[in-house]
Amino acid sequence: MNSAVNLIETPGGVYALAYWLAAVLFISVNKKKYYAFSDSEKEKIIGENPDQKISIQRYKGLGEMNPEQLWETTMDPERRILKKVSINDAEEADKIFTILMGSEVAPRKNFIQTHAKSVKNLDI
Repeated sequence: MNSAVNLIETPGGVYALAYWLAAVLFISVNKKKYYAFSDSEKEKIIGENPDQKISIQRYKGLGEMNPEQLWETTMDPERRILKKVSINDAEEADKIFTILMGSEVAPRKNFIQTHAKSVKNLDI
């Protein structure tokens, strides 16, 4: 596993852990716990528990989770979710990754302002 970019490399391809692609929602219904990786999963859990006390906590990154939650959402091979990643132009992907995840703010701000109107899947 390449921990710098949270990828798992296998002979069958490269996979990203689901938390890397979207925020994780921890949903507590009474004392039962659920994890959702999308709004549709969240709505399904809420819909299956009408008239129940529901608490929702959003995690944007691994540093916000305790070790037990990290295991349950990301590391447990029986429950983690992997998404296959394909990159047609590795050099361009590396350039964009450096802009978005690098320490320099100005290039990231410029990229966001330039591409803001063309975003299709925004996680806010």
